[in-house]
Amino acid sequence: FRRGLAGRIVARSVDDSGDNGKRWNCRIHLEKKQGKAHVLPGWRSQIAWSESKGRGGAYAEAALFSKRKGFTYDFSLGVFDIPSYGSRFYRYERDVPGRGLTRPVWGRGGTTLVVIRRGFLSVKYRYADSSMFDTSHEFILQSDLVF
Repeated sequence: FRRGLAGRIVARSVDDSGDNGKRWNCRIHLEKKQGKAHVLPGWRSQIAWSESKGRGGAYAEAALFSKRKGFTYDFSLGVFDIPSYGSRFYRYERDVPGRGLTRPVWGRGGTTLVVIRRGFLSVKYRYADSSMFDTSHEFILQSDLVF
């Protein structure tokens, strides 16, 4: 799109669910880059559908991000209504080299992710609450060394 607005549609079919069978998901992602003056933050949003055995549910997310004085800030809120673990949805982290911790969401609930990064060091806080799994709080200090 024009003026720093980008979009994409991603569809994925996965057969790693063991007894739960195959699942698939589709997501639509929009992102507006941060302005050159760095006054206004960038934003992104996504909506997704995840399904297994004809039962599926939605995930929606909105985020703000900014790069200022060598720091990167990222704040996102998500809501979901996914009927079972078999049709779970994975919200993958953005721009994280290497492997990070990614947990799926299912049931009805919400999630928050806050990331502050400088160079190769990231500090993350993730909160997830659902009707079908215990509330989780994760605080992660991650060093990303890329060779």
